[in-house]
Amino acid sequence: MGIDLVQKLRELVVSILAEPQYDLVDLQIKGQGSTQVVRVFVDKRGGITLDECEAISRQLSDAIDSEDTIPGSYRLEVSSPGLDRPLRTAADFRRNIDRDVEITYSDADEEQTVTGKIVQVSDDRVEVQGRTRNREILISTIARAKIHLPW
Repeated sequence: MGIDLVQKLRELVVSILAEPQYDLVDLQIKGQGSTQVVRVFVDKRGGITLDECEAISRQLSDAIDSEDTIPGSYRLEVSSPGLDRPLRTAADFRRNIDRDVEITYSDADEEQTVTGKIVQVSDDRVEVQGRTRNREILISTIARAKIHLPW
């Protein structure tokens, strides 16, 4: 399994996810030969449904087979990245606008933690509405960020 296979699969997935609402979050290839597993994590703003994952899986499986992208047998898994997955990129934050998050970031060499609702995202910043005020945080300063679950 080489970088070429990962790149070919990534391009195939992106072409299938042509609708701008979907994002390819991650693509992993594990194992070799008949035990090879291709894991594709997709998401969209507000979350992705099981039916959408199944539809993407069928389309991707048909495309892989028709183009013989993966010779031999393989197992394909298409799923959501899950709510507990860390947020890292501007796209991750955009998909979660209006959700509560907990973000730990560096501010003048001091670690700060803020909890609040994501209200706006640019290419390099995320704005979080806290209890008393809004904060703009540079994405590059974020050490950890995750959806703040109510339980």
